[in-house]
Amino acid sequence: MTEFIEANLTFVAILRDLIIVIFGSGVVVGFLSWWKDSLRDRRVRTDERDYLALRLANRFEEYGVACAKSISDHNLAIQTGGHAGQNVQFIIDAPELIDSDAYKYFDKTLYDRILQFSQDRALAEMGAMFLWDVTADHDEVKDAMLKGTAKMGALASTLAKDIRQSCSLPARALSFGNTSVEKLFEKAVTALD
Repeated sequence: MTEFIEANLTFVAILRDLIIVIFGSGVVVGFLSWWKDSLRDRRVRTDERDYLALRLANRFEEYGVACAKSISDHNLAIQTGGHAGQNVQFIIDAPELIDSDAYKYFDKTLYDRILQFSQDRALAEMGAMFLWDVTADHDEVKDAMLKGTAKMGALASTLAKDIRQSCSLPARALSFGNTSVEKLFEKAVTALD
């Protein structure tokens, strides 16, 4: 029994000496410092990503509202016979992307959709202009521009929602007056199909 007690005391003494060596050598201090820096860097990266996401979501929401205004003006021009409002003559330019390196913290598929947006807008306008080259029918081109504007507005609105959701930002309903922007886009696209 005394051998057992002596072995345990020896183990405790070795363990005590080991703890003193580890703390004395700064390994724990170094590890804790690395861990603290790693947590701070992670928080900074998350804050940068969230701030960029908030700015991008607002830009795409602003684009969606501009498209909705363009569609409303077009509908007003049709209802008044051209005395008020204005027909859609072009698809609104895509919002400029923000210069930041925080994009690398976004989900790659979401980042791809953000980059692809301006290409989709250009393709929608090119499709409408192709109709002008082929048919020279002003009404058909107006309808294609209206449909392209509605689709791009809906795409911008969806993209803004997805950006907000991916970064756990608060949701935002887009509407002016009693009119939901998303429903306006849906109505414009289905009316032309």
